[in-house]
Order: sequence, then structure tokens, then C-alpha cells
Amino acid sequence: MAVAADKAPIKWLKAHTTFYGGADAAGTMGGACGYDNLYAEGYGTRTAALSTVLFNDGTSCGQCYKIACDRKRADPAFCKPGVTVTITATNLCPPNDALPNENGGWCNLPRQHFDMAQPAWEKIGVYEGGIIPVMYRRVPCVRKGGVRFRIVGHDYFNLVILYTYVMSQYV
Repeated sequence: MAVAADKAPIKWLKAHTTFYGGADAAGTMGGACGYDNLYAEGYGTRTAALSTVLFNDGTSCGQCYKIACDRKRADPAFCKPGVTVTITATNLCPPNDALPNENGGWCNLPRQHFDMAQPAWEKIGVYEGGIIPVMYRRVPCVRKGGVRFRIVGHDYFNLVILYTYVMSQYV
């Protein structure tokens, strides 16, 4: 079990996860966090869109989470035991209030849900599973390269995105 700096155990929380973006994660580019090309920005394919409750109005953008299939709640045919994957939050998984929470409304309130890039999802789950229960916890992001920023916008707005690449620090 992991232990925090104050020696208290780090609690694993329950959620569910699905996948999107295709086998090469090309469909995950862009998104609510404004990162644009996730390959060029250094995030690769280990990314996820977070449900509204986890996204928290964008304050979770850039945060990292370690995720494992919850073998106690999952169908063992769709769960890869003993494997974890660390993802970076890069997008919002929008709610779909037209569907029930347990049948397509995966990102509806108050669900805690990760819609992961398919390559990241397949580290912990079997493709045919579609949706699996998981355990997750927030972990430090490991990035290299210092700080950089990008300015984008239009005639009536500017967006400044700050990228912090610091070893073993929470973003």
C-alpha cells in the first residue's frame, strides 16, 4: 500500500472507465483543457477525459491518476489483474442526461468516470469489456523539460496555456 508523506495510507477510490479515440488515440486530440495535439505536447496516448465531478470546472486539467481494474467488481474476463496505468487529465467527458447513468450516461453527475484514450485503457482492460469498474488515486505527474507556454485565441479572446514539466510534482 502506498503511503503519503504524513505516513497515512493513500486511499484508492472507486470509479468506472470507458475508452475513446481509436487504437492510435488520434480521436483524443484537442479537448476542454486546450492541449491541442497531445502527441506534440508530450502527453502521448496515456490520457483521459474526466466526468464532470472529476473535471471540477477544469481544475483537474494536467493532473495525473493511477488507475487499476477493480477485480472485486469487474468481470474477470475483461480485467487485466495486477496492472496499473497512469494517465493525465486532458479533456472533459460531457454528461448525457438523456441516458441513464448505468446505461450510456457514464459521465453523468454524480459519477466518477474516466473516458480513457484506447491505448491507455487497453493496459488495464480487455477491448470487449467496453466499460469496467476501476480503482484510482491521484499521483504525482512525471514530466521533463521545464516550463513552456502557448498563446492562442481569436479576435475577441486570448488563451494562455502554461505547461509545467517538473519531475515528481503534483501539477
